[in-house]
Amino acid sequence: MNLAFKAFMVGAIVGQAGQAWGQGPEFYLKPDGTLKEPMTVTVEQGGIAGPRVTIYSIDPDGAYTRKSHTLVINKDGDEHKRGESVRKGKLPKEKLGDIAKVLASHKFAELPDRIGGEAKVNARTIVIDVGTKRATMAMGPQASLDRPKTDDPKAHAARDRFTAVSDAIREMIDAEKK
Repeated sequence: MNLAFKAFMVGAIVGQAGQAWGQGPEFYLKPDGTLKEPMTVTVEQGGIAGPRVTIYSIDPDGAYTRKSHTLVINKDGDEHKRGESVRKGKLPKEKLGDIAKVLASHKFAELPDRIGGEAKVNARTIVIDVGTKRATMAMGPQASLDRPKTDDPKAHAARDRFTAVSDAIREMIDAEKK
């Protein structure tokens, strides 16, 4: 069972809670089934050759772009992209509805602006933008091992909700036919 489906199922089970706060899937969808606002997931992974950046963007009508490149700084200090790949397509309204359900069930609108501490060597940073709402999570290169260093269940819950949203959006785009 893939991660996007798992996130969707957890969202379906927990979804009623999101609706109780007035943020059901309709919070993110227009009546015609398109998104109310564009969304972007940006993943930056540090590395010896420079950070690898992958950007997943979805327009309200479902048109998506997946761009990936390595940022390289030359000897003059100028930054440029190397190894850029771009893929475009369009998600059907059914997938847009699934994304809205994931956003609602994991209460994306209520996530803190920042999760995680300062960036580390070869850090991984993920930024999710939905309209004007931005949530950022910073973690070490071994993300699954880099749990918040706290006993506060809210810190773990925010990280898990963020990860579920990020993974679901990225997997829905990556699953589309190339």
